[in-house]
Amino acid sequence: MYFGRVKTYIIIILAIANVMSAALLGWKYYGAYGAYGAERQAREDLITLLREKGAAVTDLPMETAARYVTERDIDAERAAAEALIGACGVTDVGGGIYSYQGEGGTATFRSGGRFEINIGGGGMTFPAGEQSRGEICKKLMDDMGFAGYTDDFTDNGERITFGQMNDKNPVFNTRAVFGFAEDGRLESVSGLWMAAAARPADGALCKSAGAALLILADSGEGNMEIEEIRLGFRLRAVTPSVSGLTPEWRVLRADGECHYIDAFEGVIVTAED
Repeated sequence: MYFGRVKTYIIIILAIANVMSAALLGWKYYGAYGAYGAERQAREDLITLLREKGAAVTDLPMETAARYVTERDIDAERAAAEALIGACGVTDVGGGIYSYQGEGGTATFRSGGRFEINIGGGGMTFPAGEQSRGEICKKLMDDMGFAGYTDDFTDNGERITFGQMNDKNPVFNTRAVFGFAEDGRLESVSGLWMAAAARPADGALCKSAGAALLILADSGEGNMEIEEIRLGFRLRAVTPSVSGLTPEWRVLRADGECHYIDAFEGVIVTAED
């Protein structure tokens, strides 16, 4: 009889525990889905507000980003030059400018990431084979140590242009441009490039896509249909040896016009380098 009561009590206790666990689990999922529902509703309300202000958009990305910094790497710059023009001497011209000269050509690297490499001897002839010249340029980018380049390069016949990525987002003003002569020889590689890896500057995160579009809508741009809004960065020199990567929102309109909005300062910036 005694053991029968104990067994009954154990069954009751386990039943209560199961009910409590189910209740806690249900509350947990209710809270999670309730928060998701509230967030989704807030986003839909913001999309409605933007439409009323003349900025028609179907969805808003939820990502954000921090500022980054990168330090100049003179050794990496020299390695990039030597990958194309071979062994060379270097001259510190001053003002953050280093000039490299060799039998294979000349190269100039400036603070802030701007560079130009001119190949001597009439340029570089690409070997015949199955590889496209775009694939060969990718190999040259690897040889130069130019990491983080985009696979979707552009080729207009005279130039092949690569962009650069940081933390899976594009750096809007960086590019490496391969310039070709009429006979197909590679004559130069130039552009603006982040040679060293970047690191987060602080923990602060930038404004959201919705906030950026509100700024654009209130700027007097008028009615516009937003085709894409993309988070990226802009590379700018801070000191002769340090550059910063500032998050920006790029807004592409259906009419082809493009706007850039500083994701921290909340101001519209121009697209130039």
